[in-house]
Amino acid sequence: YLLFLSDSSKEKLQTEVDTLGDSYFLDLDVRDITQ
Repeated sequence: YLLFLSDSSKEKLQTEVDTLGDSYFLDLDVRDITQ
């Protein structure tokens, strides 16, 4: 369904995904370090 999104919607979604991904991986890194 991504193909049907407008370019601006796709960029906004990509930014949100990047932000969520960064915080998610940071959480994983912290857990790995504290274990």
